[in-house]
Amino acid sequence: MIAKISVCLLTLSLFLTGCETTQLVISPSLEDSEASPRTVEKTHRVSAALLSSQFSRKLEELPTFVIEVENHGERSLIFTTSSVKLSSGDQPVEAYSIEEYTAKLAEASHREAEEEGGRQAEAALRTSGSVSTPAMQDNSAAMAKITSANMASRASANRKVSQQLNKEITELIDIHQINPGDSKSGKVLFHGENIKANLPLKLVVTLEGEPYEFTFSVTEQSQ
Repeated sequence: MIAKISVCLLTLSLFLTGCETTQLVISPSLEDSEASPRTVEKTHRVSAALLSSQFSRKLEELPTFVIEVENHGERSLIFTTSSVKLSSGDQPVEAYSIEEYTAKLAEASHREAEEEGGRQAEAALRTSGSVSTPAMQDNSAAMAKITSANMASRASANRKVSQQLNKEITELIDIHQINPGDSKSGKVLFHGENIKANLPLKLVVTLEGEPYEFTFSVTEQSQ
């Protein structure tokens, strides 16, 4: 009997342990109340900050760093996404290009617009049904009303998508020329698959061959 009880308790313990999920967390991030962008000054001044501590493969949760470069030199700097490298231990972490991110964002946004358009068309149909006349009960009239409402809703949703796309894309680092005394800032988004817990996460911004290094920690958090 004692042996049976022990086995049951062990099985229950394994079951409960298996129910826990873990989330990788990077720190420090701008979510922390006391955190501020880290800054390195050499020939130029570079600041880096993590936008959110938690990340995933979802577009809205990609590992995102905000980089600001101040040109303290006497000639213009060219600052691009390729100037920024991230590594987890010795493993490189790939950044999203403008083209890759734009394509993924457009796909996800238009899918959301289609769903939103369908929801609005359905709501419009329900509203019109409550005040319809007998003539509107004709199938052709009903189908015409559905089509019209759907097209209008999709057009509205697509306008919102376009505005959101433009906002997101303009915040990303593309190719910046920074004149002496000026500064530029932008976001760099990374694929999170190669980021591992308990390995140093190193961000390196290289300007005119000079590296500016920032180190973040990655831990596992049970949920």
